Amino acid sequence: MPLGFINFDSGCPGLPSLGFVFDESGCEGVSAVECCYDNLTGVWSTAVSSGGSISFVHPTNHTFWCTSSEASGFGSPNYPLGPLALWKLWKPDEPTGPNCLLTDITNTEAVLFTGHVADIQSTQANTAGRNGHSDEKSYMLHLVNITPPMFDGNPAAVVYFGETSGAVPLMLTYACTQVGAWSKHGSDIFSLVHCIGSGGLFIAHWPVAFANNYEDANVSLVTANAPTPGGPIPDIAARESAKALHANGTALYVLCNGAEFTYPGVFALNKSSFALIDSWDITNVDFADVRSFHVHTDTLIYLLGYGGSVGATVTWKIGVLDTTTGITTTLASVDSNCTNGGTSPSYTVGFHYANDFFWIGADGGNVLKVGPY
Repeated sequence: MPLGFINFDSGCPGLPSLGFVFDESGCEGVSAVECCYDNLTGVWSTAVSSGGSISFVHPTNHTFWCTSSEASGFGSPNYPLGPLALWKLWKPDEPTGPNCLLTDITNTEAVLFTGHVADIQSTQANTAGRNGHSDEKSYMLHLVNITPPMFDGNPAAVVYFGETSGAVPLMLTYACTQVGAWSKHGSDIFSLVHCIGSGGLFIAHWPVAFANNYEDANVSLVTANAPTPGGPIPDIAARESAKALHANGTALYVLCNGAEFTYPGVFALNKSSFALIDSWDITNVDFADVRSFHVHTDTLIYLLGYGGSVGATVTWKIGVLDTTTGITTTLASVDSNCTNGGTSPSYTVGFHYANDFFWIGADGGNVLKVGPY
């Protein structure tokens, strides 16, 4: 179901290295193929308040998983299924088109939490709609009432579920709540961790192979809570300032945007030591309210900016940061009523690039596919 409209940046910027195809008659106001993958309508009774996520799109065949849930304020019993289940897993019927329908695969492809029975803590966005970046179809959930409990006796855990990796509980050695963005690459999982009581904000790391174990490394992003003041990134005042993580074979990339920064920025960190490798300011005004990114290569990083909303229609700005020059170029402006949520600075927004298309999945559900470029 095509929804919305794409306005290409005036002047046809012509970036052949990106694989974009522009209409030679002029880029202003050119329509593009779009899909709105709807996982809310007719599914949940409170679709205006929902949770959803997307963490991976296959680079060639466009397959993906996405989740949706009814954000009722209550939990969802008996993960993944149950008579009162308020959470679902979906995949596209025809990933490369032409239809834009989803199939419910909750009872056929949801990753089992083998050896345990558990409930989803709640179906709100921060526990059942945590967008991240992964190298496999996956999702992350906060589980409670785990029976038998985890190895340390804890009946609750944030759990990464990967199509190949299986279920990986992400246990912490300190009393904090994971509410931020995350990324998985190879045998590494990273997540932002927010300590509500102390105001601390950390990036923590778990090896995938260490299932049922604590994190093996962490670094503070807040000087007051850091063992070594200064940290890899300038002091972050609030968890909302760290928008997204994306790990690849080279580094862990962190997208930041908050009052403590003169400009939004991308920071490349060493995946083992968390030492700062490099950083780039995003000075393009179209991305003053940048919400997510996708690290295509170490030199090309796609950006997603929030351009405001009118009613249910949200404007998203799509651009690219060239790390060799430090220049951010606006590529397109997307007006659509597909994405649900994602307009609050504290929410996570799924944003992925694959084979000349972009996918946008706000934490409230639904997935918007735009392109080709």
